[in-house]
Amino acid sequence: MEEKIAVDSNIIIAALLKGKAYFLIKEFSRQGINFISTKANQKEVLKYLPFIAEKLELKVDFIKIAFSLLPIRYLEPSKKFLEKAKLIIRDPDDVPLLAIALGHKIPVWTNDKDFENTGIEVITTQEMAKKN
Repeated sequence: MEEKIAVDSNIIIAALLKGKAYFLIKEFSRQGINFISTKANQKEVLKYLPFIAEKLELKVDFIKIAFSLLPIRYLEPSKKFLEKAKLIIRDPDDVPLLAIALGHKIPVWTNDKDFENTGIEVITTQEMAKKN
């Protein structure tokens, strides 16, 4: 069975800003781990690309290329799991990613405390680095 991990927006943004998460995503992808996220997370990250570019003093187009090279598949969660996730997590912005994790029965890589006590495994960047 292929291993999958759901990736939160904060990890993707950190990957583009700091690099550590970027290299972890690339390395684990080469090892056969499939990273998935949601279309909502993708849209959220796209919104922050100008901020990231400004922070790094780079052109937005360069950041867009780096973002597009991340081996993450963006999916839409099923309505069944969206409804379930709405009852579990406090932040409405986190509902789609929790729904994906519940639907695929996979952990979420996030540094967001809202995912604790949701019934899914939560992995932080620090824990991912230890696995490498």
